[in-house]
Amino acid sequence: MTTRETDIAVEPVGTVEPVGTVVEHPITPIVSDTTPTPAAAVLPEKPVLMAPVVESLDLTMPILEVLTSPNI
Repeated sequence: MTTRETDIAVEPVGTVEPVGTVVEHPITPIVSDTTPTPAAAVLPEKPVLMAPVVESLDLTMPILEVLTSPNI
């Protein structure tokens, strides 16, 4: 800030007189003349594709042997 910004003196203006009156209106619901949209049809679920199960793989084989085996 500069010294000019900090040296500004603010003086009270005086009383403020009301200019108008506040009128409160009741809240009315919005009425729609359109018919409600029907719900969308429920589509059947697509089956989830699964990877084929390899039954010939021996899970007791060491990992290194599985990775280096030419038969797999």
